Amino acid sequence: MKRSSAELKAMARESLEGRYTLAVELVIAYFAINFFLYSINLRFFSDFLSFNLISLLGNFLIFLLSMMISAGLSYCFLAMTRGWVIRISDLFYAFRYQADKALILSLIYSVIFLLLEFPLSSILSLQLSEALSSHVFLALLLVFASIACFIVAVICMLALSMCYYFYIDHPEMNIRQLLAASFQIMKGNKIRLFYIYISFFGLLLLSVLTCFIGILWVIPYISCTTAMFYRELNGELPPKMDTVEF
Repeated sequence: MKRSSAELKAMARESLEGRYTLAVELVIAYFAINFFLYSINLRFFSDFLSFNLISLLGNFLIFLLSMMISAGLSYCFLAMTRGWVIRISDLFYAFRYQADKALILSLIYSVIFLLLEFPLSSILSLQLSEALSSHVFLALLLVFASIACFIVAVICMLALSMCYYFYIDHPEMNIRQLLAASFQIMKGNKIRLFYIYISFFGLLLLSVLTCFIGILWVIPYISCTTAMFYRELNGELPPKMDTVEF
């Protein structure tokens, strides 16, 4: 019997007990690394909306490196739910262990994120505001294209959401097997994971009200819950026992 999102969250909180300081430090380090990367982005590749080839490639490279750091963050919180010893340096896990696989997976994730971003950036770059106001059909076409890209990207992200975990747990798998394993395990579970993410909306809203300071605690909570979700799907957690009332 599958666990509810509340039960997975409870298990995530239990795994974070006594380790929340380390979890917050990991998130701070993650943001600091990304801040450094995007500072480079602004310094050397800031002309994104001009669609200059070098600028586009530079932006994509920075985003790709950020995704590899995200793979390390996934490792850290998966390890935390298992009670393993972790260090801040484990954020660079993807650069040390089979970096070629991590790079390809990050490339796939990056393309999916660009699929989300491309319609909006295209509208802004081409400065279609006046054209849109006078061409209703063009406006509707762009709106539907944006919605379609968003839906496709969300479905793909949910289907491939377990790839980093399989990459961590199964070094013997090649890229095709990692993708297939994530697709297979997420069959019938994409809505469950989507609901889990949606259930954090209130906490994310509160973090905004605290000038995003609260996000330092929310991200570990979400990440550990997602790791618990993976562990349950993978059969690692003991089966849930039904409560029988007499």
